[in-house]
Amino acid sequence: MSRPGRRRVGVLDLPWILMEARHPMHVAGVLVCRLPADASASFVPDLVRTMKRTAPSEPFDRRLHRRGLGRVWPWWESVAQVELDEHVRIDALDRPGTDRELAALVSQFHGEPLALTRPPWQLRFVTGLDERRFAIYAKFHHALVDGVGATRILLSALSADPMDRGRPPFWAPEAGDGHAASRGGERPRVGHLLGAARSAGRELLGAGTAAYRAPRTILNPAIGARRQVTTMTVDIARLRRVAGAIGGTINDVYLTACSSALRRYLDDAGALPHSPVVAAVPVSVRAPDGDRAGNAITFAFVPLPTDVEGAANRAAATIAATTIAKADLATVPRPAMAAYTVLTMAPVIAAQVLGLGARARPMFNLAVSNVPGPSDTQFYNGVELLGIHPVSLLQAGQALNVTALSCGGRLHITFTASPDALAGTHRLAHYVTDALDELEDAHEGPDTPARPAR
Repeated sequence: MSRPGRRRVGVLDLPWILMEARHPMHVAGVLVCRLPADASASFVPDLVRTMKRTAPSEPFDRRLHRRGLGRVWPWWESVAQVELDEHVRIDALDRPGTDRELAALVSQFHGEPLALTRPPWQLRFVTGLDERRFAIYAKFHHALVDGVGATRILLSALSADPMDRGRPPFWAPEAGDGHAASRGGERPRVGHLLGAARSAGRELLGAGTAAYRAPRTILNPAIGARRQVTTMTVDIARLRRVAGAIGGTINDVYLTACSSALRRYLDDAGALPHSPVVAAVPVSVRAPDGDRAGNAITFAFVPLPTDVEGAANRAAATIAATTIAKADLATVPRPAMAAYTVLTMAPVIAAQVLGLGARARPMFNLAVSNVPGPSDTQFYNGVELLGIHPVSLLQAGQALNVTALSCGGRLHITFTASPDALAGTHRLAHYVTDALDELEDAHEGPDTPARPAR
């Protein structure tokens, strides 16, 4: 039984702590905001000072207890007083700061591990951006919260009403607002566990989807400590039009564009494999009204048609691949999803913990995800949110991650890479733009009627 103020780390949260010894296991979001028209030069410092008056509540008052048996399976324990000066800081770009300079600063931030002796989260306010903007880099350890949960937590502090005031900082969620710590969810029955084991076994033996069919590529070497972050933004209206033209979803368009960009990048390096690159696509299994803390994700393994010529053919291949991946996941009972995820990913976790990630055959070549966000403009106590760029993690043998987040009618895409392992990954943003142009040219000719997007 746990002591008051303590809770055992969840089964889906523990792997992120075990893998931390090799590489930082945190995720982040870069919130780009516009200053109010009447903002003074001290607006951001005043805002931070006001926010710091509110003490963190669960789960942002928790740190890891790793003494005794906690060395094997840690506990979360509550901290009586969180030193907010250690978690919330202000940095400045030379005015007028550009998006490229912001990305360089975020790259620096993202290469720095969180101190696990404190509650594992941090905020860095960045002033000095051009066009009356500032940014907030919000970083969370993946054991504390996954990408979807982090997005929900950040958005819970926002409002669609620009006149709404008195909103608390995200680290002090209102009571009963769904931020309680992860408790592991519904207890699976034996039949569900057996089903999960069968599904995981199909993946590990290569009889399921694309797991362990991934080719060896330049995307899967040993990685260094540095990170390089590149961002881009696409109008969702444009993606919706293309989705209608190809008879797929917006996510199908996104994955097709990523496939085309990766094909071109690999071909530039003379390293295009003959078989498709395989993406691990995180799938949220978090209930709409469920806890926001902890992890509630599984993974679909999707072959990206980097081996297919022609934008139209790649789109068709992507739709077919995502349809199969969804059907495979649908065979796993929801109560057994945690067991399925742990069993499926166990070889990857073990390779990471043992330092074999770059030497073992890759289960997948990279992670590609798409996190849903709000469709309308959001505000924090009158400050307009212009967009959120998600920044994900890397691990040994996985030198590139692509993550997107929709917000205010735009899809914000971030490429996180290891510059010690891969060169020129900033080109991927240009290649995605070119890929969307190719899809439009291939599917939206004058004689091609658009079909409704799914």
